[in-house]
Amino acid sequence: MESNVRRSIRAVIVLLAWAGTGGLMWGQNPASEPSEKEILSRALERGLANNKRRADHTYSFRHLRISEKLDKQAQPTRVEKRLYQVVPIGNVRYERLLEKDGEPLSKKEQAAERRKEAKFRRRLKKDRDAGKSNDNEVRFNRELVGRYRFRVEGTGELHGRQVYRLSFEPKSGKLPVRRRIDRALNNSQGRIWLDRESYEVARVEFELIRPTRIWWGILGSISRIDGRMDRKEGEDGIWFPSYFRMYLKGRILFKSLHSRQESHWSDFERVADSPLERDALQEEKSK
Repeated sequence: MESNVRRSIRAVIVLLAWAGTGGLMWGQNPASEPSEKEILSRALERGLANNKRRADHTYSFRHLRISEKLDKQAQPTRVEKRLYQVVPIGNVRYERLLEKDGEPLSKKEQAAERRKEAKFRRRLKKDRDAGKSNDNEVRFNRELVGRYRFRVEGTGELHGRQVYRLSFEPKSGKLPVRRRIDRALNNSQGRIWLDRESYEVARVEFELIRPTRIWWGILGSISRIDGRMDRKEGEDGIWFPSYFRMYLKGRILFKSLHSRQESHWSDFERVADSPLERDALQEEKSK
């Protein structure tokens, strides 16, 4: 149960479907620039096309995750580093653990990881056959954008590209709660950077503006989340995550939750060119 709650929390990380800047000068939005409505409309059009194509799901890449457990003074008491190879399986990204704290897995750990992946594949097939969807998935679409009020703060440069910067906050009134993640989404605010050429999300910064209960407080509550995620353009105009950080404080059941997390993504390559995925597919066919 705790792992499900943690997955729900991590889904908030990808708030607004893939999220500051120091010393940047931001100009006001001149009359010649598109309005907020036009900017969001173009971003939504791009986001909907991406959701349909899912071209980034045809790539394999490395994910380095650094997790810190913190004490009351926000000092680390334990640091874990995990290196994963992310591969698409059944149109879902799966993380294969490669290293722990800079060391390769032992034979026993490798066997455990193979069993874990086999279990994932079976569950994925079962869920697909039953028509189940992922409750933790967050997509940049009209339903998500419709939860917030946006305001254009100006234009500037990010990672060498021209961008629009918009702030967002939840709309007043009753917002939809259909999934576990919705309560957190409805209580989040922040900024979003949109690439002026492609209207892709280049950065999101977010924070929880009020404590959020998990399952009406039965499982716990989150008192603070803030973080940032960056995306960059790769080959064929496809945008990929590049950097992420998050601070989290709350409780799950009777356990306190106080942590920092940082992620780095790299080494993107098409699945057809990925030796790891080719080997996995060959292994699956031989069973």
